[in-house]
Amino acid sequence: MRRLLIGWFAAACLAGFAIPAGAAEAVVVLPYASPELNLAGAKEFAFELQVNQPVEMAVAIATTDRDPVRELAELRRYEAGRHRFAWNGRDAGNAAVPNEAYFPLLSFREGGKLRVLHPADYSGGEVVEPRTSLSQPTSIHFRIDRPARILARAGIKAGPLMRTLAVWNPYPAGSSRIVWDGYDESRRYRVIEDSGYAVMVTGFALPDHAILVTGSSSEPYPRWRRKQGWPSASADHAMPVTAERDGKALSRAFFSPQYQPYDPRVTFSWVGQQREQPTLSGPATVRVDIPKDDRAVLESNLFEVGFFVDGEFVSEEEQGYVPFTWRFDTGRFGAGQHVLTVNISGFSGQVGTASLRFKVPGPTQKHKVSRSPPKSN
Repeated sequence: MRRLLIGWFAAACLAGFAIPAGAAEAVVVLPYASPELNLAGAKEFAFELQVNQPVEMAVAIATTDRDPVRELAELRRYEAGRHRFAWNGRDAGNAAVPNEAYFPLLSFREGGKLRVLHPADYSGGEVVEPRTSLSQPTSIHFRIDRPARILARAGIKAGPLMRTLAVWNPYPAGSSRIVWDGYDESRRYRVIEDSGYAVMVTGFALPDHAILVTGSSSEPYPRWRRKQGWPSASADHAMPVTAERDGKALSRAFFSPQYQPYDPRVTFSWVGQQREQPTLSGPATVRVDIPKDDRAVLESNLFEVGFFVDGEFVSEEEQGYVPFTWRFDTGRFGAGQHVLTVNISGFSGQVGTASLRFKVPGPTQKHKVSRSPPKSN
């Protein structure tokens, strides 16, 4: 079932729901002058709500996972007209939030009950296909027409994924660039020098009214969120998972909490070999594993473990498990240096990757993959 192992170019899609009705229709979030809040310079992010009829409402800022970050205005009555609110990019404890996407969270009093409305309840998730170009092998340019989360990967055509460059990171509308060093995830192979080098950039639209925080010195979002003490259940999306909304396909990744890692980290090592790059002339064994903290990414889904030598498919285990050991005959490959790559591929689109180097003794031959490892600083 190699469709997973060589299908890292494909983007999976799902989802759908309707725009809400009721008191929420009495309030409109007016367009932002810019969706970005750079904490390295700006002091606050201001936005306005157009209230079309009197409404009892509270206003807060929330994460993409629906966690309440900071209250801006407590529940009270608002008359018709424009109302201005401002957020300083900090949480309830007055600490700077991480670089991420945040949203206005509106709470309405309806029939004696409090209704909380997050933009992800009715918008976002539509599959986005960025217009992509390579000005240089290590500089990936792309353009999107609306704010979106971007997944960018580099690998070998009809071969393995070698590195994930952006994992559903939020970007504003317009032109953006991803710059990288050209090496695989394990920094053992110069991917951009391979004749089969290819990149894949895809994405999905952010929900309406996203505020994109940049320039923060805070720790990464998943770690920051754990320290807030918010339970995982608070990030579960209370929405049906269907194939589309209004005729537009929605990304499966839209339904994955941002506090969880998307691609698992992979540990990859030789069994019974002391050297990092051993010289091998017969059978050899490798061990593949996933750190405990990342196993939740795949434990609810089936996944495959696939192996590639010099960018070409060699073997797979369709019903993968970890830790996993694999024994292979190095004699199948010619003399010289080789790169062994493993991909752990989930049925929901996740791919973890790692590589090892080995050498087969004998007269040196030219191979498809025979690059020098990066120089240590």
